Amino acid sequence: MVTKLRKFIKSLSKYMLAYDIVMVILSISVIFGLVIETKLELTDFELTVIDCFVNLAWAIFCIDYMVRLIIAKNRLLVRRKNIIDLIAIISFGTLFQGSRAIKIIRLLYILKAFAYLNRIYERIISIIKTNDFDHI
Repeated sequence: MVTKLRKFIKSLSKYMLAYDIVMVILSISVIFGLVIETKLELTDFELTVIDCFVNLAWAIFCIDYMVRLIIAKNRLLVRRKNIIDLIAIISFGTLFQGSRAIKIIRLLYILKAFAYLNRIYERIISIIKTNDFDHI
């Protein structure tokens, strides 16, 4: 099962840049939603919509982390390289629901967005070097 999942993910590797961009947009959207939720006076319906979106994003981040952990050959390395993701996922749960925690969660999602941006940067640099554009 894990081997099939690895092969499937590897077959999608040409889409990893787009995937990382979507994850950055999702991270920034969560930050934006949390900021709006704490700074503006919203109706119950608007708060419910934002909460549903944030919870959906949290579920996507959980699935993303779990899939990366499952398909990894070195799970300890994955945990070390993605510690921000893990902390952001855990802190978003029911452990922290106060206003101070919202600020911490916002910071963690900002760090998560930067982590994805760093991955995008590394992929672009590797593409540039592969095509010998780094000498221009």
